[in-house]
Parts: sequence; C-alpha cells; structure tokens
Amino acid sequence: CGGLGEPCDPQRRPYFRPGANVTRGQIAKILVLTAGWTLANPPVATFADVPPGSTFYQYVETAAQRGIIGGYPCGGLGEPCDPQRRPYFRPNANATRAHISKMVYLA
Repeated sequence: CGGLGEPCDPQRRPYFRPGANVTRGQIAKILVLTAGWTLANPPVATFADVPPGSTFYQYVETAAQRGIIGGYPCGGLGEPCDPQRRPYFRPNANATRAHISKMVYLA
C-alpha cells in the first residue's frame, strides 16, 4: 500500500491489482514455477529478444523446450533477423487471453 491511488488501511495490507496486465515473460515464469519444471539454461538463446542472463531467460527457455510457447518470426517491424534468424518472444508485451489460454492448455 502507499502507491499512487492506493492508500494504506490500518493493517497496511498490500493491493492485489486484479485488473493489472501480465506480460508474456511473466506468464512463462508463472507456468514453469507452477509446473515445478527444472529450469533450462542453454548457452544459446532460442529467441533473439530473450538473451542469457535476462530476467525471464530460464523460464522462457524451459517453456520453449516443453513446447508450450512459440515466437514471432524475425524480419518484422523493429525485429531484424540476426545471423541465426531466431524468432522473437516479446517477453515484455502484454499477454492476451489467447496467449494465456494456449500456454496453460499446452502446459
């Protein structure tokens, strides 16, 4: 509590924010942790925009290895192809209901 528009009550309880968006990277992390899968840490990234060491790297790689997530082909606006022509995952993009439904179903 105490954030903009979130006054504290006498118990100083936090806010849940049920209407807040969730990103694709966050969904990957939630699913991998919920499933209890061992985290993958390959030396080469599957996606051009989720490099080793990034916040969601191991979660995205684990989900990719399990076949529950895919990416967008390189070559789109703002997503040039690297030498490996790796796809983009867009980990910071808001997840749609369709994204979430597909990932949960496949998990």
